[in-house]
Amino acid sequence: MSEQKPVRVIITEDHMILRQGLRMLMSEDDEIEVVGEAGNGVELLEILAQIPTDVVLMDINMPGMDGFEATERVVKE
Repeated sequence: MSEQKPVRVIITEDHMILRQGLRMLMSEDDEIEVVGEAGNGVELLEILAQIPTDVVLMDINMPGMDGFEATERVVKE
């Protein structure tokens, strides 16, 4: 039987303390691997261009590029 790979997650949240808390909680689950953190949609797109990802956990209200615009861009690309 083959071992299942963890779900690769990027946390996108402009508040660092919340990102750190989410990362800490997710690190307790062997089925989840946090592969990146972004403070806004622009940073998220840069990370996604380099790191294969399964799930993006994203805030809606962020500076630079909010969650709505970032989601639209991710779907298009």
